[in-house]
Amino acid sequence: MQAVKDHNNLLPLGVEMLVFADITPATEANCMQYAQQMGVDPARMVVDQNHQVLFTKLDAGGTEIGMPWECALDAQGMTYYWNWTQGGDVLGAIDELLQVDEAMPPPDEIPEVPAEG
Repeated sequence: MQAVKDHNNLLPLGVEMLVFADITPATEANCMQYAQQMGVDPARMVVDQNHQVLFTKLDAGGTEIGMPWECALDAQGMTYYWNWTQGGDVLGAIDELLQVDEAMPPPDEIPEVPAEG
């Protein structure tokens, strides 16, 4: 999981990361142990038994997936941008998203569009 390894470098750029973990039994102690093994800040862990929450909100992009499964969301509209079935890697997708964000002017510099009428 490359994004996990690079997250400390990506965090100052505004890149957030969540790890949905299927941990049984879903206890705080097991979550802490898993986070430590993965090198993930426990605050970024979501215990999701059988990935029921994750895959009711996101389409995995195929009928068969492997774990760990990585995807990238565009935070501008929480739109689904990339997942591993598209090829490439999550860091490439993150770089693309950061390039788009850099090209956009700050909100206070976006001109207002006059209302019709």
